[in-house]
Parts: sequence; C-alpha cells; structure tokens
Amino acid sequence: MKKNKKRVFIISGFIILLCIIEYCVASSFNSNANTRMISSDTQGASTADKITQEETQVLDAKVQNIQMEDTEEINIEVATEETSGTEAGTTVKIGSETKASIKSTTAPSITITKVPVATKAPATPPSKVRTSFSEVVAYDGRLRSITCWGDSLTQGTGSESYYPILTNIIVNGVSTNVNGETMPSTLGELTTYDVYNMGVYGEDSRTIACRQGGLKMYVNDITIPASGSVWISQIVCEDGNLVDPNINGSIGEEACFNACSIGGIIGTLSYDWNAGLFIFTRTQAGTELVLSFDTQIITPPSIDRIGDILIIQMGNNGGYDNDYDVLISQYDAMLEYSQCKYYIIVGDTDYSADYRSDWENALKQAYGDHFINMRQYLVDFVNNGGLNDLGIPKEPDDYNQLEIGEVPYSLKVDDESHLNSYGYWIEGNAIYEKGCELGYWGY
Repeated sequence: MKKNKKRVFIISGFIILLCIIEYCVASSFNSNANTRMISSDTQGASTADKITQEETQVLDAKVQNIQMEDTEEINIEVATEETSGTEAGTTVKIGSETKASIKSTTAPSITITKVPVATKAPATPPSKVRTSFSEVVAYDGRLRSITCWGDSLTQGTGSESYYPILTNIIVNGVSTNVNGETMPSTLGELTTYDVYNMGVYGEDSRTIACRQGGLKMYVNDITIPASGSVWISQIVCEDGNLVDPNINGSIGEEACFNACSIGGIIGTLSYDWNAGLFIFTRTQAGTELVLSFDTQIITPPSIDRIGDILIIQMGNNGGYDNDYDVLISQYDAMLEYSQCKYYIIVGDTDYSADYRSDWENALKQAYGDHFINMRQYLVDFVNNGGLNDLGIPKEPDDYNQLEIGEVPYSLKVDDESHLNSYGYWIEGNAIYEKGCELGYWGY
C-alpha cells in the first residue's frame, strides 16, 4: 500500500511538472508573438513597441550600404512617429528614391540630405548673363554720328575703280552715277549724318569686336623702347583667342591703328609680312616701358565713337568658333560698350537661303526688329522688279541664283561674296529705310 501511494505521488508530481513546463513554453511563445507581430485589429493600442536589436542592426546595415558622392557631406535626421498600432515602414531616402523599408510598430523617418561642401565650386557657372537688346527704344532726337563696323562687306570691296559700273541708275527720273558707292557712303548721303566706315577686309568677328572696344585685346612680355619700335609676336583677345588685325591701309584700319596706345604710349601698329610679326612704333620719344603683364591695345575709335548709332555686319570671316551664341555675345559686347541703344544688325549677302538660314534666324531671334536680313532683302528687291525700276542690266545666271535665294550677279562682283556698287547702293538704301522705321532719322 505504501509503495502504491508513493508511486501515485511520484506520477502526480511528474504530471504537475509537465504542466508547469507547458505553461512556461506557452507563455514564452505568446510573449515572443506579441513582440514580433502587429495585428490589423490592434487599432486601440496606446503605446508602440520599440525596434528590436535585430531590426536596428538591419537598419544600420542598410544605411551603410547607401553610396554617397565623395564631395558631399551627409546630414541624418531621425524623427520617431507614433503609428497607433498600424503597420508602418522605416524608409531611408535620397531625394524621393526609397532605399530600404523595415516594418515596425514605430516609424523612425530617416532622411539623408545632401549638403554641398562649402568649398565646392559651381559646375559650369555662366560667365555673363545676356542682357536683352531686342527691344526698340524710342529715339531721343539727339544728333548723332553713325559708325559702321564690319569686314570687307562694310569696307566696300567690289566698289573699287577696277570694278566699274558702266550704266547709271535712274533714281526718281534722274540718271545717277553710283560708281564707288559703298553702304556707309550711301547711308551718309541719305541721312546727311557723319558716317564712319570701320570696315576692314578679311577680319573676323573677334578682331572687329576688339577694334571697337567691346572685347579687349592685349600684348604681353614686350619692352617698348625709349624711341623707335618693338616687335610683337601675337595679340590676344580677352577670351584667350588670337586677334588678327588686317593692316591693309584701309580707312577703318588706319583709323584704329595709326594712333593706338599701349600702356599709355601712343604709336602706330603695322605688320611685317616677311617676318610675320606686328610692329609698334611709338610716336614720340620718352621712357622705356617694360610690360610683363597683359596690357591693352586701345584704338582711337573705341573712345571717340562711343555713343554713335551702330551699324554692324560681321562674321563672314569666322571668329566665333562656329557657334552663333558666341557670335551674338560678340555683338552684345559691342552694343553694351557703345553705350548707345540705337543700332542695326545687318545680315550677310552671300550664298543661298538654305546655307544662311540658321545664321539669319539666330540674329533675328536675338535682335528682333533691329536685324535686317540683307540677303533676303536684295533677293526680294530683284524679284519685285527693282532692277527694271533702276535700269540695272540683268545677268544670265540671275534666275538660277534667285531660285535658291541667292543674291544675283547683277548686284555682285564675280567672287560670290562681295556686292558691286549697285548692290552697295541698294544696301545703303535698305539700312536707311530700317533706320526710318526705328526712328533714327528721316523724321
């Protein structure tokens, strides 16, 4: 009996122990489930659970794996938001792109903000913001001179005596000899204003802008002697490119370089074609001047012609790196330097409509009513019977050239680019009409 009671006691104890173990295991399972799970039915939970250590390690690993640029600093701000028991995500963002998401009862919002290093320079800062020059400003009525800047088309190549005009034109019933006429000379006759022809054969747009003063040109590493001359190997524009003045004895060239100044010393700039070097010869003896830094060459017209009405026609010889934005910036620099709001931009007169359309459209967009498409003007003039009206003889190839929008040989010499005196006279009249339209004269 005693043995049986003892066995019952042991079995009962064993059963009780099993119950205790089962209870502990169940409690542990429920506790773990409560920690790891969020039910959609627990909307009324008052306090959100904390992120477990495992989750924190995962989150740290995610953040560390985000690739940052070497030149950027990272600011990390962590904000904890209560989720009221609803399912939430932990997000790591660069801008709007989500890099990681981990479920949690609390939603820490980690925002990574890219902050540029203070010493980091802007990528490609604009060198200059373009000022709009297209607006037409009412003329103030002040009597001004006119200065025409350009290359051979402004100088008037093709109007020389070796390109004679054999037939007079009929103007208002009067026979008129236009031999030797250029665009500037015609404009002067029509306006009765003083007109300065600063056209130089063969010069590119950069060199023209430097002669005018809109861009600066420099020499360096030279010594101007107390008297006499100094050789100059190169002249450099402020944009770093070479400047190539054509010292050819034209009116525009002599006006710019017969009495230019370098470092305050006045002298004449010439060119030795055999040596391929420029020569600066001082006008008066004085003190030797050593120049070991960039020193500007200043032309008299860049000072004397400030405030004049400008007529600009350039670019036919390059100088703008085949970039119309560069060409327009050169025009802009000249306009800004001139301190005058009254100007006319003249398009070139050579080649076909297809060849010139991009150029003409760029200048029209930049300068609006200040621009005159001279190629198209001359083509329209001929198509509308202008040659017959003036009594100008036609050439056999005129029709074929007009078909492609090219100025016909009736108005040009035989080198494709340059007008004859007929053409320059008509061009001068076209610019006069444009000036009347803008209110500069003829009022």
